[in-house]
Amino acid sequence: MSDRQPNLLFIYADQHRADVLGCAGNDTVVTPHLDRLATEGVRFDQTWTESPICQPA
Repeated sequence: MSDRQPNLLFIYADQHRADVLGCAGNDTVVTPHLDRLATEGVRFDQTWTESPICQPA
């Protein structure tokens, strides 16, 4: 087992709906950097929050 710990980065984009990203199928908006992060990383698109306030739950 490796002694190196993985690098994790969580991005919380809480001021817009999930479907306003190009990687979510929206053809109107252009979000190349977020699309690349979603393609090369992990995207959780079937999640929800218990806290409706604009902050991580």
